[in-house]
Amino acid sequence: MFRQSLKIDNRTALPPPGSAGQLRTYFHPRGVRIHDITLYVTHGQTGSLGTPAPATKQQIIDTISRIRLMVGTTTIRDINVAQLLSTYEILGRAQDVPGALTLYMSNPQAASVLGEETTAWDLISNPVPEVQIELTLNIPPAGTAFDIIMESSVDSLRSLLNGQYIGRFIRAETATDQIGAGRSSYFLLQRNRPWSRLWLFAATLPERVILRLNGEDIYDITQTALKPELAAHLGKFGKKPLLNADGTVKTVWPILLNPDEQLTNLLNVTPRDRLELITEGMAASAQYTFVTETQSAGIA
Repeated sequence: MFRQSLKIDNRTALPPPGSAGQLRTYFHPRGVRIHDITLYVTHGQTGSLGTPAPATKQQIIDTISRIRLMVGTTTIRDINVAQLLSTYEILGRAQDVPGALTLYMSNPQAASVLGEETTAWDLISNPVPEVQIELTLNIPPAGTAFDIIMESSVDSLRSLLNGQYIGRFIRAETATDQIGAGRSSYFLLQRNRPWSRLWLFAATLPERVILRLNGEDIYDITQTALKPELAAHLGKFGKKPLLNADGTVKTVWPILLNPDEQLTNLLNVTPRDRLELITEGMAASAQYTFVTETQSAGIA
Protein backbone atom coordinates (compact mmCIF):
# COMPACT_ATOMS: atom_id res chain seq x y z
CA MET A 1 0.00 0.00 0.00
CA PHE A 2 1.41 3.38 -1.00
CA ARG A 3 1.64 6.33 1.35
CA GLN A 4 -0.72 9.22 0.95
CA SER A 5 -1.06 12.72 2.33
CA LEU A 6 -3.76 13.38 4.90
CA LYS A 7 -4.86 16.94 5.61
CA ILE A 8 -5.32 17.64 9.32
CA ASP A 9 -8.17 20.14 9.27
CA ASN A 10 -9.66 19.42 12.70
CA ARG A 11 -7.98 22.04 14.90
CA THR A 12 -8.67 24.68 17.49
CA ALA A 13 -8.65 28.38 16.65
CA LEU A 14 -5.43 30.31 16.16
CA PRO A 15 -4.66 32.40 19.31
CA PRO A 16 -5.05 36.19 18.94
CA PRO A 17 -2.30 38.38 17.43
CA GLY A 18 0.48 39.34 19.84
CA SER A 19 -0.28 36.57 22.34
CA ALA A 20 2.54 34.46 23.79
CA GLY A 21 2.60 30.94 25.19
CA GLN A 22 -0.88 30.10 23.88
CA LEU A 23 -1.96 26.66 22.66
CA ARG A 24 -3.35 25.45 19.38
CA THR A 25 -4.24 21.77 19.04
CA TYR A 26 -4.61 19.67 15.89
CA PHE A 27 -6.46 16.34 15.99
CA HIS A 28 -5.13 13.52 13.80
CA PRO A 29 -7.62 10.82 12.75
CA ARG A 30 -7.13 7.29 14.04
CA GLY A 31 -7.27 4.05 12.06
CA VAL A 32 -4.14 4.71 9.96
CA ARG A 33 -0.38 4.23 10.26
CA ILE A 34 1.49 7.55 10.54
CA HIS A 35 4.96 7.98 9.04
CA ASP A 36 5.40 11.70 9.56
CA ILE A 37 3.58 14.96 10.21
CA THR A 38 4.58 18.20 8.47
CA LEU A 39 3.79 21.73 9.61
CA TYR A 40 3.65 24.39 6.87
CA VAL A 41 4.21 27.74 8.57
CA THR A 42 3.45 31.07 6.84
CA HIS A 43 4.70 34.38 8.24
CA GLY A 44 4.72 37.89 6.80
CA GLN A 45 8.14 39.12 5.74
CA THR A 46 9.78 42.54 6.06
CA GLY A 47 8.31 44.95 3.55
CA SER A 48 5.17 42.89 3.13
CA LEU A 49 4.11 41.80 6.60
CA GLY A 50 0.46 41.33 5.68
CA THR A 51 1.21 38.92 2.85
CA PRO A 52 1.55 35.22 3.76
CA ALA A 53 4.97 33.78 2.85
CA PRO A 54 6.94 30.68 3.94
CA ALA A 55 8.42 31.27 7.39
CA THR A 56 12.18 31.29 7.85
CA LYS A 57 13.83 28.76 10.18
CA GLN A 58 14.25 31.47 12.83
CA GLN A 59 10.62 32.52 12.51
CA ILE A 60 9.53 28.90 13.05
CA ILE A 61 11.66 28.75 16.21
CA ASP A 62 10.36 32.12 17.43
CA THR A 63 6.67 31.36 16.86
CA ILE A 64 6.48 27.63 17.78
CA SER A 65 8.28 27.17 21.06
CA ARG A 66 7.08 23.67 21.92
CA ILE A 67 5.31 20.65 20.41
CA ARG A 68 3.57 17.92 22.36
CA LEU A 69 2.22 14.75 20.74
CA MET A 70 -0.44 13.15 22.92
CA VAL A 71 -2.93 10.30 22.85
CA GLY A 72 -5.67 11.06 25.32
CA THR A 73 -3.83 12.31 28.40
CA THR A 74 -0.63 10.37 27.61
CA THR A 75 2.27 12.45 26.26
CA ILE A 76 4.30 10.55 23.65
CA ARG A 77 6.67 13.38 22.74
CA ASP A 78 7.43 16.70 24.38
CA ILE A 79 9.93 18.71 22.39
CA ASN A 80 11.39 22.19 22.16
CA VAL A 81 11.47 23.22 18.49
CA ALA A 82 14.92 24.87 18.57
CA GLN A 83 16.36 21.75 20.19
CA LEU A 84 14.55 19.49 17.73
CA LEU A 85 16.09 21.33 14.78
CA SER A 86 19.54 20.99 16.37
CA THR A 87 19.08 17.21 16.53
CA TYR A 88 17.96 17.18 12.90
CA GLU A 89 21.12 19.02 11.86
CA ILE A 90 23.27 16.45 13.66
CA LEU A 91 21.37 13.48 12.24
CA GLY A 92 21.41 14.93 8.71
CA ARG A 93 17.64 15.32 8.45
CA ALA A 94 17.60 18.36 6.22
CA GLN A 95 14.66 20.75 6.56
CA ASP A 96 15.24 22.49 3.24
CA VAL A 97 11.66 23.27 2.19
CA PRO A 98 10.95 26.90 3.17
CA GLY A 99 8.37 27.14 5.94
CA ALA A 100 8.16 23.37 6.51
CA LEU A 101 8.90 21.44 9.70
CA THR A 102 8.52 17.65 9.69
CA LEU A 103 7.99 15.44 12.73
CA TYR A 104 9.18 11.92 11.96
CA MET A 105 7.47 8.84 13.31
CA SER A 106 9.06 6.26 11.01
CA ASN A 107 12.82 6.75 10.73
CA PRO A 108 13.74 7.63 7.10
CA GLN A 109 17.42 6.88 7.91
CA ALA A 110 16.81 3.46 9.44
CA ALA A 111 19.39 0.80 8.63
CA SER A 112 16.69 -1.33 6.96
CA VAL A 113 13.27 -0.96 5.39
CA LEU A 114 11.90 -3.11 8.21
CA GLY A 115 13.39 -0.71 10.76
CA GLU A 116 11.69 2.22 9.06
CA GLU A 117 8.33 0.49 8.81
CA THR A 118 8.49 -0.73 12.41
CA THR A 119 8.74 2.80 13.80
CA ALA A 120 5.66 4.15 11.99
CA TRP A 121 2.82 4.81 14.44
CA ASP A 122 0.43 1.92 13.88
CA LEU A 123 -2.95 3.23 15.04
CA ILE A 124 -4.69 0.23 13.48
CA SER A 125 -3.13 -2.45 15.70
CA ASN A 126 -3.29 0.07 18.56
CA PRO A 127 -6.94 1.28 18.53
CA VAL A 128 -6.39 4.51 20.41
CA PRO A 129 -8.14 7.87 20.59
CA GLU A 130 -7.10 10.46 18.05
CA VAL A 131 -3.55 11.81 18.23
CA GLN A 132 -3.36 15.39 19.44
CA ILE A 133 -0.59 17.69 18.20
CA GLU A 134 -0.40 20.54 20.70
CA LEU A 135 1.61 23.63 19.68
CA THR A 136 2.75 26.32 22.11
CA LEU A 137 2.69 29.48 20.01
CA ASN A 138 3.98 33.04 20.15
CA ILE A 139 1.75 34.84 17.65
CA PRO A 140 3.17 37.84 15.72
CA PRO A 141 1.47 41.20 16.27
CA ALA A 142 -1.62 42.34 14.40
CA GLY A 143 -0.90 43.12 10.76
CA THR A 144 1.61 40.28 10.33
CA ALA A 145 0.30 37.29 8.42
CA PHE A 146 0.69 34.00 10.28
CA ASP A 147 -0.83 30.52 10.07
CA ILE A 148 0.07 26.84 10.29
CA ILE A 149 -1.30 24.15 7.98
CA MET A 150 -0.64 20.54 8.90
CA GLU A 151 -0.67 17.29 6.98
CA SER A 152 0.63 13.77 7.54
CA SER A 153 2.03 10.93 5.48
CA VAL A 154 0.03 7.76 6.21
CA ASP A 155 -0.78 4.30 4.93
CA SER A 156 -3.30 1.64 5.95
CA LEU A 157 -0.87 -1.18 6.76
CA ARG A 158 -0.29 -2.80 10.13
CA SER A 159 3.19 -3.26 11.61
CA LEU A 160 3.24 -7.05 11.45
CA LEU A 161 5.89 -9.66 10.67
CA ASN A 162 4.66 -13.21 10.11
CA GLY A 163 1.39 -12.19 11.74
CA GLN A 164 3.09 -10.82 14.88
CA TYR A 165 2.95 -7.17 15.91
CA ILE A 166 6.45 -5.59 15.82
CA GLY A 167 5.62 -1.88 15.96
CA ARG A 168 7.59 0.58 18.07
CA PHE A 169 6.68 4.11 19.14
CA ILE A 170 9.75 6.35 19.47
CA ARG A 171 8.97 8.71 22.31
CA ALA A 172 10.74 11.89 23.47
CA GLU A 173 10.84 12.74 27.16
CA THR A 174 12.27 16.08 28.33
CA ALA A 175 13.62 17.00 31.78
CA THR A 176 15.74 19.85 33.14
CA ASP A 177 18.18 19.75 36.07
CA GLN A 178 21.52 21.04 37.36
CA ILE A 179 24.84 19.27 36.77
CA GLY A 180 27.64 20.09 39.18
CA ALA A 181 31.15 21.42 38.53
CA GLY A 182 34.26 19.26 38.24
CA ARG A 183 33.48 15.54 38.31
CA SER A 184 29.79 15.08 38.98
CA SER A 185 27.40 12.13 39.13
CA TYR A 186 23.73 12.30 38.17
CA PHE A 187 21.27 9.49 38.91
CA LEU A 188 17.90 10.75 37.66
CA LEU A 189 18.04 9.65 34.01
CA GLN A 190 14.97 7.96 32.53
CA ARG A 191 14.78 4.24 33.49
CA ASN A 192 11.16 3.36 32.72
CA ARG A 193 11.65 2.29 29.10
CA PRO A 194 14.49 1.16 26.82
CA TRP A 195 16.20 4.06 25.06
CA SER A 196 18.64 4.60 22.21
CA ARG A 197 19.40 8.35 22.28
CA LEU A 198 20.05 10.87 25.02
CA TRP A 199 20.59 14.52 24.07
CA LEU A 200 22.32 16.72 26.66
CA PHE A 201 21.62 20.40 25.95
CA ALA A 202 23.61 23.07 27.84
CA ALA A 203 25.28 26.43 27.24
CA THR A 204 28.63 24.86 28.19
CA LEU A 205 29.37 21.16 27.68
CA PRO A 206 31.75 19.02 29.76
CA GLU A 207 35.05 17.55 28.62
CA ARG A 208 34.07 13.96 29.32
CA VAL A 209 30.83 11.99 29.67
CA ILE A 210 30.56 8.50 31.14
CA LEU A 211 27.40 6.39 31.26
CA ARG A 212 27.59 3.69 33.92
CA LEU A 213 25.02 0.91 34.25
CA ASN A 214 25.11 -1.22 37.40
CA GLY A 215 28.78 -0.37 37.94
CA GLU A 216 29.88 -1.02 34.34
CA ASP A 217 30.92 1.80 32.00
CA ILE A 218 28.93 1.42 28.78
CA TYR A 219 29.80 4.82 27.27
CA ASP A 220 32.95 6.90 27.85
CA ILE A 221 33.88 9.71 25.46
CA THR A 222 36.14 12.75 25.86
CA GLN A 223 36.22 16.02 23.99
CA THR A 224 38.98 18.62 24.22
CA ALA A 225 40.77 20.70 21.60
CA LEU A 226 43.64 18.18 21.77
CA LYS A 227 41.33 15.16 21.66
CA PRO A 228 38.02 15.93 19.86
CA GLU A 229 36.88 12.34 20.32
CA LEU A 230 33.16 13.09 20.40
CA ALA A 231 33.14 14.84 17.02
CA ALA A 232 35.29 12.10 15.48
CA HIS A 233 33.06 9.35 16.87
CA LEU A 234 29.90 10.94 15.47
CA GLY A 235 31.57 11.68 12.13
CA LYS A 236 32.35 7.98 11.61
CA PHE A 237 28.61 7.41 11.26
CA GLY A 238 27.91 10.42 9.05
CA LYS A 239 26.57 12.58 11.87
CA LYS A 240 27.25 16.31 11.81
CA PRO A 241 27.64 17.71 15.34
CA LEU A 242 27.56 21.45 16.02
CA LEU A 243 31.21 22.52 16.44
CA ASN A 244 33.21 25.26 18.11
CA ALA A 245 36.17 26.76 16.26
CA ASP A 246 38.54 24.31 18.03
CA GLY A 247 36.63 21.26 16.80
CA THR A 248 34.84 20.48 20.05
CA VAL A 249 31.08 19.92 20.07
CA LYS A 250 28.81 22.73 21.29
CA THR A 251 25.18 23.21 22.32
CA VAL A 252 24.24 19.54 22.63
CA TRP A 253 26.15 16.38 23.54
CA PRO A 254 24.50 13.48 21.66
CA ILE A 255 24.75 10.08 23.35
CA LEU A 256 23.71 7.93 20.40
CA LEU A 257 23.61 4.25 21.25
CA ASN A 258 22.41 3.56 17.70
CA PRO A 259 24.60 5.82 15.50
CA ASP A 260 24.24 3.15 12.79
CA GLU A 261 20.42 3.62 12.97
CA GLN A 262 19.82 0.02 14.00
CA LEU A 263 16.51 -0.09 15.86
CA THR A 264 17.65 -2.90 18.17
CA ASN A 265 20.72 -1.01 19.45
CA LEU A 266 19.35 0.37 22.69
CA LEU A 267 19.77 0.36 26.44
CA ASN A 268 17.35 -2.08 28.08
CA VAL A 269 17.13 -0.26 31.38
CA THR A 270 14.54 -0.77 34.13
CA PRO A 271 13.73 1.07 37.37
CA ARG A 272 15.68 -1.64 39.23
CA ASP A 273 18.92 -0.69 37.46
CA ARG A 274 21.46 1.82 38.76
CA LEU A 275 22.11 4.24 35.89
CA GLU A 276 24.73 6.94 36.49
CA LEU A 277 25.72 9.86 34.26
CA ILE A 278 29.21 11.12 35.09
CA THR A 279 30.51 14.42 33.72
CA GLU A 280 33.99 15.91 34.02
CA GLY A 281 35.63 19.22 33.20
CA MET A 282 32.85 21.67 34.06
CA ALA A 283 34.23 24.90 35.55
CA ALA A 284 30.88 25.61 37.24
CA SER A 285 27.53 23.94 37.69
CA ALA A 286 25.12 24.39 34.79
CA GLN A 287 21.51 23.74 33.83
CA TYR A 288 21.02 20.83 31.46
CA THR A 289 18.03 19.76 29.42
CA PHE A 290 17.86 15.99 28.95
CA VAL A 291 15.89 14.71 25.95
CA THR A 292 15.61 10.93 26.01
CA GLU A 293 14.31 8.98 23.01
CA THR A 294 12.66 5.85 24.37
CA GLN A 295 10.85 2.95 22.76
CA SER A 296 7.53 1.33 23.53
CA ALA A 297 5.36 -1.22 21.73
CA GLY A 298 2.24 0.85 22.33
CA ILE A 299 0.92 4.05 23.83
CA ALA A 300 1.07 3.12 27.53
